[in-house]
Amino acid sequence: MSPVLELRSAEPIAAFDVGGRMIAVNEAFVHFTGIPREEALVAPCWELVGAIEESGALVCRESCPILAHAARGLPVPPLDVLVRSVAGPRRASLSTVWARCGAERVLFHLVRAARPVTDVAAWQQLPPLSARQQEVLRLLAAGLSTRAIADRLVLSPETVRNHVRRLLHALGCRSRLEAVALAYRLGLV
Repeated sequence: MSPVLELRSAEPIAAFDVGGRMIAVNEAFVHFTGIPREEALVAPCWELVGAIEESGALVCRESCPILAHAARGLPVPPLDVLVRSVAGPRRASLSTVWARCGAERVLFHLVRAARPVTDVAAWQQLPPLSARQQEVLRLLAAGLSTRAIADRLVLSPETVRNHVRRLLHALGCRSRLEAVALAYRLGLV
């Protein structure tokens, strides 16, 4: 029988084993997700957290890359994701820490809340964006010009224009301004 973990933090934290079995959640996690502690502790972590990348790629699943990294003792990079909650998806930065507890590894998801998704229906219809498209969208939202984006990403201005065209097409937008407005409305930036 595993020792009982008591998690105290103002930020949401969930603890689970390398098999994805939830061990503990703190009050901030219960508040963030709206999922009662009793339900949280019987669900596998991939069902409870349900994280997906902003591009739409599924992060939390039974064959979870986070669990695979931790099982091999590797560090897990932080991710910007959308986390499941009873009120709909919530943007968050998800950091994962693993610790050895005797012979077992315990993983901790530290969840930092970000700006909420304001148009859930539109967000659910959003096509997956490539990592480069997401990067270009963030730089457009920061007000950078084509030349400045090209310099920042070490690309030619023509390549940046191609990325912007594909991004506008993917989002169904006619202008950069419209794409940035949509990104803010959907909580992508």
